[in-house]
Amino acid sequence: MNLRWLNALLWGNSVALAWMWGLGLFFSVQISFMFGMPGLLMFAVPNALGLMLFGVLTEVVAKRHPGGQESLALFFDKFAQPFRLIFYIYQIVALSLTVFALVKYMFVPLFMPLELGNGAMMALSMVMVVFVLLAAGCLFGEEFGIGKIKAGHALMGLLLVVCVGWIIFNMQPGGVGSGYAGMGEKAGYSQTRFWGYSVPLVVGLLVGPWLDLQHWQRAIQIHREKTSVRLSYIFGGVIFFLLLLFHGWLAMWVMGNAGEGFTPAHTGLDGLSYAHDLVVQYFSRGFQGNSWVPVAYFAFLCICVLTTLDSGYVALKWFLGKNVEKSENMLLSIIPKQMVASPIPTFMLVGLITAVGYFAKLELEYFMVFYASFFVGYAALAIARCFVPNS
Repeated sequence: MNLRWLNALLWGNSVALAWMWGLGLFFSVQISFMFGMPGLLMFAVPNALGLMLFGVLTEVVAKRHPGGQESLALFFDKFAQPFRLIFYIYQIVALSLTVFALVKYMFVPLFMPLELGNGAMMALSMVMVVFVLLAAGCLFGEEFGIGKIKAGHALMGLLLVVCVGWIIFNMQPGGVGSGYAGMGEKAGYSQTRFWGYSVPLVVGLLVGPWLDLQHWQRAIQIHREKTSVRLSYIFGGVIFFLLLLFHGWLAMWVMGNAGEGFTPAHTGLDGLSYAHDLVVQYFSRGFQGNSWVPVAYFAFLCICVLTTLDSGYVALKWFLGKNVEKSENMLLSIIPKQMVASPIPTFMLVGLITAVGYFAKLELEYFMVFYASFFVGYAALAIARCFVPNS
């Protein structure tokens, strides 16, 4: 029984790291900038609850259907048929959003002081960064696979704990001051906008995991290992919630301690203020203190992104392989099946989308608009297909 608890904890860690993609990673800073602690909780609580509910309900599905340890896998084969294209597009958007966010809000602020801000050198640097990130995701994904990914993520999780602990120990946790209130009023984010954000955020985050191949693959593997899917996802939700709180608190600490000369936000194409990179800006330009703290923070960001990319690679390899084997499409018979089933072409598409987003000067929220408007309806239909007879 103790081993099952340990296995559930390991899977919970992997669940949390896989869900710490660009949306959770950088929007936790933006929402803290806009509305302070109330905004962070509005974002973090439904996000973590949505993760937990996915685990609780998929375990119910697994127990309702025959097949023993394969019941969830057998159910998914039938359940996923009408959603195959949606699952695939969802994964492309999630991975593109993640790579784009790290490039835009970490590497661009870091490279700017190196006088690469103009011309072809900056563009070439960003293309190389995207290539390295995607290559690392492919490498880690190919090395581990779903059977060993919890072990790889356990090592990443330990490193993450070291990074977070080092930052908290050196940043005086009680010193956020006015950062608890955010800077939304000065940037034009009124209380009315707070409630305007709340409805789509709560709805979208509660149903978000249902179209994510990474979580379906994990739930199936957890069930095969005779471990509680419910407990694994409760652990995952708690760990994920703590990671969001940490990143939001760090943003509030910066707002409360950076001083009047620090400019945390830039104006987007729509005239709104965006501050996803305010912590990166502070550590790369204005931080006075232990020099290892910025290194720990940048490592924190890279670990969160890599554990999403390798999970995406593993999930796409599993999903594409299953569908190519069963497909009777004449066009697919012309192309080598190994090429069609490989996640690498998809990762190349992710790189292209990232480059377009970067050069078009888009923001994270532009990807979120598509995510929230297009996928939420399909996620609701997916839940209905699990529990409503003849849906």
